[in-house]
This record gives sequence, structure tokens and C-alpha cells, in this order.
Amino acid sequence: MKAPPHLIIIGLYVLAALLVDPRGEFPLNDDWSYSRAAFGFARTGRIQVDEWSAMSLAGQALYGGFLCKLFGNSFLVLRLSTLVLSCALSLVLLETFRKLGASSGLYWVALLAWVFNPIQFCLSFTYMTEIPFLFFIGLGIFFFVSYLAQGETRFILGCGAAIGYAFLIRQTAAVYLAAMLATLLLARDSDGWKQSLRKAWLCAAASIPFVASYGVWLLLQGGPTPATRRKLDLLARISWEQILGNLYGAAFYVSFMLLPLLAYRLPHAARRWRSADQRLRWCVLGAWLLFSAFGLWWFRAHYSRAQYLMSEAYHDRMPFLLNILYDTGLGPLTLDPTYYRAAPTPVYPALWRAVTLAVGVGLAVLGVAASPGVRRASERPVGRCVSFFAAFATLSLTAFEVAFSHLEEGGLFDRHVLVAALPAMLLLVAAESKEGARKVSRSAAAATAIMLAALAYFCVAATHDYLQWSRLRWGLGEELLTRNVDPLHVAGGFEFNGWHNYDAFRSRGNVGQVYYWWYDKRDYLIAMAPEDGYEIIRRREYFSWVHRIPVPVYVLKKRE
Repeated sequence: MKAPPHLIIIGLYVLAALLVDPRGEFPLNDDWSYSRAAFGFARTGRIQVDEWSAMSLAGQALYGGFLCKLFGNSFLVLRLSTLVLSCALSLVLLETFRKLGASSGLYWVALLAWVFNPIQFCLSFTYMTEIPFLFFIGLGIFFFVSYLAQGETRFILGCGAAIGYAFLIRQTAAVYLAAMLATLLLARDSDGWKQSLRKAWLCAAASIPFVASYGVWLLLQGGPTPATRRKLDLLARISWEQILGNLYGAAFYVSFMLLPLLAYRLPHAARRWRSADQRLRWCVLGAWLLFSAFGLWWFRAHYSRAQYLMSEAYHDRMPFLLNILYDTGLGPLTLDPTYYRAAPTPVYPALWRAVTLAVGVGLAVLGVAASPGVRRASERPVGRCVSFFAAFATLSLTAFEVAFSHLEEGGLFDRHVLVAALPAMLLLVAAESKEGARKVSRSAAAATAIMLAALAYFCVAATHDYLQWSRLRWGLGEELLTRNVDPLHVAGGFEFNGWHNYDAFRSRGNVGQVYYWWYDKRDYLIAMAPEDGYEIIRRREYFSWVHRIPVPVYVLKKRE
């Protein structure tokens, strides 16, 4: 008897949680700030977003605050809530793919590629905004597909409401809503204009209460945060370096996130390509190979350095971008000065060059498979509408992230590409025809299985390392505080100093400048290597599952 797919997915998440071990009371990455909002709501009943934050966040603070009211203020509870939403998103995607008529092989590959996408996987063990946001987006897409398949009004209302709540977490939901409205208005089959307008109005109307409530709340808070205003101001200083770096970064990372699915679909895409007009197919293939090759050359020509530096906005090979995926594993090493130095653990350049080549080829395959003339329209009206929506959303979200991910703030972060990867995956699934659903070649199946197994191991091992490292350094910082050391005199890391010192900087009135490290003096350092002018007063280590070596973390004190 086969196990139901829902139970398999839940079992995978339970096993992953046991292996990764998310236990501990400490924040990760930016979620120290988001946790402040949830804890504050639980304590006061008011939603207060830090001036340092640019996303809307109110929706996440709302449900996080309710969880804290039930279970007490806990970083672990908030982390686990994200893990539950990540699992729920996978279940929602499963049902969405089934409604699209995807074969079991295709939807399993798509689901596992999503679950074991290293960036998605790592974020699932944090209280960052991407996974909660994408859960509500995924729920909205499920309702949208259900409406297209069944035509029931309740689904279009559910779609608008889900997208509306997603807007309360990240404003990017407006782009998804625009793609859905455009689909309802433009990708119609037999509906007249009046019926199409009615559909679009119902979808938009269901989201209006959420968007309007956010607007009222924003006015009561005195308007957008300084970080939001800064992003708008920086639009006037967009450079070609930002456009090209972010555009190619987004394209290559979408390819990376979908590599197992692209490998699985390659034989089908090749058959479609061979059946297209000869002149057209060679032009399409040549154009996408040239586009991909130029991007690889551009990163190599502009960002080739003797050492891999985590803090640089762009790199000459994968991982091209900042924030979650690094040559060293997963999770940013948010310690000053460690973050600005050469990586303290091995970086495996040969492996990452191979990944870079695979990503470049994958982008060309994705481009060819999605190109008009090669990609045939779906045999089902639902598939055609979903394909239109997915293409519109992928392109629009990529443009949004290219424009608003300013080079002065580190450029495009890899985690922000998830919002474009989701509809791109939907586009590949919606394109399957009866011909494409036939048995996949052994070589494609083997390549896909190898990729998924390698990604699963890397996700678990690297996320386990990141949690171990974060737990260890947080504990070292707390030990200093028990000795009555002033946290303003400790460079204990981005999360440690943000959590302990943000209010001190707020009281001085300079948080609007987005100060990143939140300390006054570096009398004490938490670092991953000794520093000149400092003595070692504490040394701890953890065993890395990725590198298979012990990795030390130091507490250093400035010499008199």
C-alpha cells in the first residue's frame, strides 16, 4: 500500500526538523527585528514595526504575536511556526499541481525541488518573512487555480483574501495580484468583458480590506518607515551595474532553484524544440545560449577576485548573490569583522564552478522551454490561463526585485528570488501535456534523483551547521552579559547587537540611517579567528556536517 503523498511530505519535514535541530532561544538574520514586533504585539496589543524594516510585516507580527500570547515570547516558537507554514505551503503546492493535471512524477520532482531548494529550506528554520509570505501567496494561487478549474465564486474571493493577507507581510503581493487581475481580464476564453471585469473586481475586492487596513495603520504610524523611504529615494540612483547584476542574478538563481525540475523536463523540452520550425528553433536556442553566456562572462569579468568575500554584493561564480547561500554553506556569518574577511571555512571553488556551469545551461533550457514557438499552449483552458499568469508574475516580480534591490544596500539578495522562482516552477508544471506525461528517460530520472539527493544532504547538513553556529555564538554573547559587560561595547554579531542595542540607538534618533551593527565600541569581539590587538578569553567549537571538521568560535577582549 502506497503512503498518501501528504503524509510523505509531513514525514519529510518532521525528519528534517529532527536532523537540523532548531532548538534554542536566539534570533537568526533579520528576524531579531521581526521577533521584536511579534513580542511587542503580545505584550501591548499594538503592532510596532522597527524603523529599520522596509517590508509591511504587520501580518506576520499579528499571527506571531498571537502565538506568543499562547506560548510565551519565544524565538523557537516563531521559528517552528515558519517550519509549519513551509510544510503547509508544500501541501498546498501538491494540491495545486494535481488540479493542473500534473503527472505524479512531475509533481513529486517539482515539490522536492522546492522543499530542498537550499534557500527555501534554510529560511524555513527562521522567522524571516519569505516563507510566511509565500505560504499565503501559494494559498492564493491554489484558490486561483481552483476558480479557473471550477468557476466557483468562493475560490476567487479566497484568492483575493489570501493575497491581501500576504500584502500585510510583504508589499510584493501587489505584483501577484496584478498578475492575477491581468489573467482574469486578458486570458479569457469564452467570457465576455463584463464577466471578466466581474471576476477581476471580486478578486480585487476581497483583498481591499487588508490593503486598506494596512494603509490606515501606516498613517497612524506616521507614514512609511525610514528604510522604506530610503528604497524609494534610491530609485533615482539605479545604475547599469545594478540592473545587469540583479537581472542576471535573478535569472541564474531561478535556474538554480529549478535545476532538478529542468533536468526532469529536459527530454520533453528537447522533443518540443525539435518539432518547432527549424529556423525559429535555432534562433531561440542561440539567443538563450548567448544570453546565459553573456551573464556568466559579465560576472566573471567584473567580480573575479583572489579571495571569496562574503560581504561583496556580486561574485564571479555561484553563489553570485548575497544572503543565504554562500561558498561556505547556508546562512550569513553575521559577525563583524568575520563577515568582511576571507571565509573561515573551505569554499570548494571547483564544485561551485560546476554548479555555475549547470546553472548557465539550466537558464538556457528554461528560456527555450518557455519561449513562444517552442513552448506549445496547454491543451486545457486552465493550463493556458495559469501559464499566462505564471509568465506575467515571473517577469513582473523579477523587474520589481531588480529595481528595488539597490546596490548600495547589497544588491539583490538570493532569498528575494524565491518570489519569482515560485511562478516559474508553476509555468513548467502547467506546460505538461499528455505527450510530456509519458515515461521519462532513465538518464533524466537518474540525473534528477542525484540532484535531489545531493540537495537534500546539503540542505540538512548546512542548515544544521548554521543553527549550531548561531546557538553557540548567541550563548557566548549571553555569557558576557552575565558578567555585566555592556552590550554596546560588544561586537557580538548582527542579531546579538540588534536585539540588545536597537532601542539605545532609537533613543538617539539615528536608526533611520539603517545602522547595521548596533554597537559603540569593540571592547569585546565574538569572531571566528583571533584578531590583532585582542586576547582570547573563550574558545568554543562545533563540528560541521558540511566540512566534516571542527569549527571554532572565539570571544576576544581588547588589550589595554
